[in-house]
Amino acid sequence: MKVNLTAGRVDGFKAGADGKQSFLWDSTVPGLGVRATAKSKAFIYQNRLDGKALRVTIGDVKTWGIDEARAEARRLGTLVDQGVDPRLEKKQRLAEVREAQKEAKRADATVGDAWSEYIEARKARWGDHHLKDHLKISKAGGEPRKRGKGNTQPGVLTPLLSVKLADIDSHTVGQWLQNEAKDRPTQARLAFALLRAFLNWCDDQPRFQGLASPDACSNRLAKQTLPPKRGESGLPATGTVTRLVLSGPENSQPRDFRLPENPVAHRCPPG
Repeated sequence: MKVNLTAGRVDGFKAGADGKQSFLWDSTVPGLGVRATAKSKAFIYQNRLDGKALRVTIGDVKTWGIDEARAEARRLGTLVDQGVDPRLEKKQRLAEVREAQKEAKRADATVGDAWSEYIEARKARWGDHHLKDHLKISKAGGEPRKRGKGNTQPGVLTPLLSVKLADIDSHTVGQWLQNEAKDRPTQARLAFALLRAFLNWCDDQPRFQGLASPDACSNRLAKQTLPPKRGESGLPATGTVTRLVLSGPENSQPRDFRLPENPVAHRCPPG
């Protein structure tokens, strides 16, 4: 039965007395109809493709207006004329929407989100001291001190934990490093090295890959931002932390560092 669909006709259309589905077809747009069952009522589109019948559900009559349903039916009719199966096209569109939603959720990941996963994934391969370094630089702070008055300070990395990974670049890291290096230069050096190892790990994880800028923790940034560490002689020291900043830790943990032996100690006595 074909009629000019109106809001009143759609609203008054019911399933058959036996509860089976019934159809009301639009006389304005070919293929558009209303399907009513005992529990639901929806706009549908029906046509033939390659000699076979096809039917696509457009949507519930409570959420789709008649004009919207007609426009969608015309679009689906155009696809059929082009030899495209609307059912496959719909699946593709839904897959694209899901992928876009997934990517949006991925892009919302913060440094703190990934940092927690990083520690959990890597801690079995770290020594106790290295693990404590990660926990120390990312602690929330604000707890009563065990000795003295006042509360503990937040870890040096804490300001970055709420930042989205997608916003981590050389500018963001540079500002953070400059601020922290003023009062805690040694901790800032260590945190920078650990942050770089962390970002390298992130780039190997599908969930976090490609979010942070690849030059966020460059050697150049470290040299430009971190103050030189001075030894007793007034010359820059060459300890483990300095090597970490310039070279980055291997397997997320520093190696041992030994100074070369004094060659004088190995001279043979005069014969």
